[in-house]
Order: sequence, then structure tokens, then C-alpha cells
Amino acid sequence: MALFTKNRLAAWAIVILVLLNVVALGTLWWTQIRRPGHPPPPPDRRPRHDVSKFLEQELELTTGQAEQLRVLRETNAEQSYIIEQEIHKYRLAMAKAMFEKDPNIKQVETWANRIGQKHEELELKRFQHFIDMKSLCTQEQALRFEALLRKVLETTRPPGPPPPDKDRRLPKKQPPPPQPPQPF
Repeated sequence: MALFTKNRLAAWAIVILVLLNVVALGTLWWTQIRRPGHPPPPPDRRPRHDVSKFLEQELELTTGQAEQLRVLRETNAEQSYIIEQEIHKYRLAMAKAMFEKDPNIKQVETWANRIGQKHEELELKRFQHFIDMKSLCTQEQALRFEALLRKVLETTRPPGPPPPDKDRRLPKKQPPPPQPPQPF
């Protein structure tokens, strides 16, 4: 205590520094408590674009056509969602079986076949949906719709074959891959 009485300036400096530290730590603690948690995840990861509006503008749809298109798209989305949920259910069952001690391979094969069937059902539903959309269009709109679909299909094309590994030698001449049927 004698040290503090002899050197009052040092004592006051220490007291002020201790108070500043307490205030700084209190401020940090207070801001951590008041900080909101992480924002809730978006309900859907895909960006929300108004495809109906886009098609309405690009195809120059009438009000009646636009309303019919909206109904078609909503119905298709609901039906597709149900199929996608079923696919997800089978995938979850397969993932669960993967970690079992003795997984039932026959059951896993059944689930895999059902996933394939559901994908087939989804693709046929998508095909019919596009047929229904085209049936709403006039001949001129149908041509624009076809051009739009071609453009989308070109941009969503799978990439080319991967580069060969250094350890794996590919034959110099490979037969050309079978050509898929031309769309449209």
C-alpha cells in the first residue's frame, strides 16, 4: 500500500487501466449475448426465379394462356415433389442399410430399382408437362418455346469425358459412342 501512496500517478493509471479493461470485456460480453443467432436457412436452396413470368414475356402469352400455364406449372410442381420425396425416402433407407452390420442386399436392390422407376416416372411426367405447355401455345409461340428449350438443354448438357488417368491407358482408337436421338 505504501507504493500507491508514494506514487499517486501510477496508482491512478493502474485504476484507470483496470476500469478500461472491465468496460472493454463487458462490452464484448454484452455484444455476444445480444448478437442474433445464425439466420434461418432458406426454405429452398435453389434460387427463386419466376419462370412463369419469364415464359409469359418470352412467348408473349395472352392473359388466359399465362393463367393456364401457371396452373399447369403448379400442378406439375406438386406432383413432381411427391415423386422426389419418394425417391428421397428410398435413398435414406439405402443410406441406413449401408451402416448396418449385415445389410440385406436384396432389399437394397429393390430400393434401387424403385428409385429408377420413380426417376422414369418423373421424366415421363416432365415430358408430358412440356407437351401440355406446348399445347397452350400458338404455332409461332411453339417455335419460340422450342428454341427456348433447345437453349436450356444446351446449357445443361453434361460435360465431356474426363481426362484419362496417367496410370490408365485408353486405346488409341475408340469406337464412336452411340448417338442419342436428336431432340426436337
